[in-house]
Amino acid sequence: MKRELSNRADLDFLLSTFYQKATSDELLGSKFEGINLSTHLPIIGDFWETTLFNNTVYKGSPFDKHIALELTSEHFERWIHLFEETVNEHFKGKVASDAIHRAKTISIIFQHKLAHINPS
Repeated sequence: MKRELSNRADLDFLLSTFYQKATSDELLGSKFEGINLSTHLPIIGDFWETTLFNNTVYKGSPFDKHIALELTSEHFERWIHLFEETVNEHFKGKVASDAIHRAKTISIIFQHKLAHINPS
């Protein structure tokens, strides 16, 4: 049964479920090689808690960590697809919709910045 996305425990569940999909995905999986998700997921959770609940627990630059990953628009499209799918499988309501919208916005911003760093 879907529920409202309303707290950090919900975020932790969402992110854990999403990254299980992403790390085993044929296109995205290799981008996670060498990343310790048990260390990284709490940081990602802090980012989303700050983003969705205005509880400032994340300080940093998430973009910088993505520069060396050689991400293409195809990677971003797949990431968004899996993220939206995971949100919609488990959550409903305004915050769930906001999470999807913000993920799409972040994707656009990251792609724009990466294009300026690594022009084709």
